Amino acid sequence: MDSMPPGQKRTPCALPAIAALAISAITLIMGYVLWHMPDTTGTDGLAPLEISGSDIMFDPHLGKRLPQGVEVQAPGADQQSILLLSRTGFQAEQYPLLHYRIANRSPGLKIALFWRSSATPETTRFVDLQQNLTGQGILSLEHNTWWKGTITDLGFNIQGGRPGDTSIIRDLKFSPPGTITLLQTILADWTSVEAWSMSSINFLFNASPHSRLSPVVATACWLGLALLLYAGWNFKQYHRLFPRPCRGGLLLLIAIPWLMLYARWQLNYWTQLNETRQLYSGKTQNEKHLLAEDAVIYRYAQHLKNQVLPQSPARIIILRKAYRDYLRLKLQYYLLPHNSYNYDSFPQADYLQNGDYLLILGDIPGLQYNQANKRLEWTQGRHLRAKLLDESPLGRLYQVDSSGEDQG
Repeated sequence: MDSMPPGQKRTPCALPAIAALAISAITLIMGYVLWHMPDTTGTDGLAPLEISGSDIMFDPHLGKRLPQGVEVQAPGADQQSILLLSRTGFQAEQYPLLHYRIANRSPGLKIALFWRSSATPETTRFVDLQQNLTGQGILSLEHNTWWKGTITDLGFNIQGGRPGDTSIIRDLKFSPPGTITLLQTILADWTSVEAWSMSSINFLFNASPHSRLSPVVATACWLGLALLLYAGWNFKQYHRLFPRPCRGGLLLLIAIPWLMLYARWQLNYWTQLNETRQLYSGKTQNEKHLLAEDAVIYRYAQHLKNQVLPQSPARIIILRKAYRDYLRLKLQYYLLPHNSYNYDSFPQADYLQNGDYLLILGDIPGLQYNQANKRLEWTQGRHLRAKLLDESPLGRLYQVDSSGEDQG
């Protein structure tokens, strides 16, 4: 039997369990803050850079200016809008944190911060602004290797969403590092909405690519330290780690972190579900495809099927530099019921027939079209007579014409 010294009053085991969780949380947060204490050298006394509506430059057809921020229209799945910020000329290293609040965010809307700096003047860098359960977020750029030098160009790239929807970008400011902003960043990491993936219904990964610690790992550390504290209290009271009277407290100690992590996953899941419902509910299959992230691929496939290719199934050879990547595989699916073959970078002339179609996606080094001779030419002097039927930013469609010339 579990015993304790005579005359010593029993303490309800639930209270020590809750106390262990509280002490564990405070200890871990304080330790984390001390370990990751930001270096404020050169930033002491710096005030945040506030971004007001007058600092945002955009096409009036894309939205309207507000006292703080702007109201912008969602451009749609295969379109984008650009908002330029006039607040440039500051040192990136001194302002590594962007605080933002985006209201009425359209389902499927993606907003990315882009910039150029004196460190890489010829290259534009992009970082996504994560959706947040609280409506407020912090983009941490202190560990971004390209956020350095004097900022010369700054703005937002907006893509996706339902065309016509309006979202409000407000409360923008760049802040220097500090203890308060570190705590705010931790909160923003924990409340960021993770994008939908095939594992979303089973597991919560790191929502933000710039998060310092996964919620799962953080919860495990919190629970582990609390268990040690609770076991120590039990040993002092009962001379046993987990005596029978305190097993209920042990279950409570385990249940609280698990339920909090489960609630975090459930909120993320319901946010994803609600966004999917708003984006696709009540739409026809064609309308759903036109709102999806790969709408540009679907639109291109429909253009080829309805305006270029014959109505009866044809043989299509898909060529691309990358082997079986997303564009290649998705386009093959959207081209059904045409009989498409998805392999190789160069034509296999020995297996092609007169009238076959060649769909070349992107640029393939060594493969070019000789307009004067109406033929495709590639390495080792090989060539194939073909007619160019269609050309777009995604690819070029040719039809094999072997009636007038032997293939080389």
